Amino acid sequence: MKGPLLPVSAPKIGAAGWEIHIGDADEAAAKVFPDVKEPDISTMSSLVCLSLLVLKRSKDRSLIPASSEDVQGLFLRKVRVSGGSEGSSAEMDVYERVGYFTTSYIAKSRTASRGRKALE
Repeated sequence: MKGPLLPVSAPKIGAAGWEIHIGDADEAAAKVFPDVKEPDISTMSSLVCLSLLVLKRSKDRSLIPASSEDVQGLFLRKVRVSGGSEGSSAEMDVYERVGYFTTSYIAKSRTASRGRKALE
């Protein structure tokens, strides 16, 4: 699988679980759902987000003001750099999935909107 990657720092544990913060923002841009029960992802490095879906939704009855746009994708960790495909000398980064992310549970704000745009 290939796609544009957004480097991110280790997620922080917030009131609603693991959160991704883009840049130096205090507010979360997305929520992370780790693949393991008791993750130690707060100490991981070389983390990236690979956006797969940008959904447009109607959220008329939401108790929390939320964006109608939801970005979802994979939360990955670089594990190594390997040689390219057979016959190619190009190196490729190899990643493993450590969870997935969504912007669906993030309250609407200017900071969250910037984070969502970066994830797109």
